[in-house]
Amino acid sequence: MLPNEQVFSKYNGVWNLSAEQGNLGTFVITNVRIVWFAQLSENFNVSLPWIQIKCIRVRESKYGTALVLETSEFSGGYVLGFKVE
Repeated sequence: MLPNEQVFSKYNGVWNLSAEQGNLGTFVITNVRIVWFAQLSENFNVSLPWIQIKCIRVRESKYGTALVLETSEFSGGYVLGFKVE
């Protein structure tokens, strides 16, 4: 946790849909950022400050309905997908 950071929501059983495989983990929403971390590998995680998020939407993927986060071009222009178990 960062100084003055507050957790708003925490969800277990959330899949990160990067690459061709999903990884099960925990999704945390705070006043500063969105965090996802894998349950089986502490080295596999995402910490995305709100200021770097360009778009949040729900769309269909080959894994079903997914939450999609798109980062700004300034922060790499990444597209991240998550699915709740």
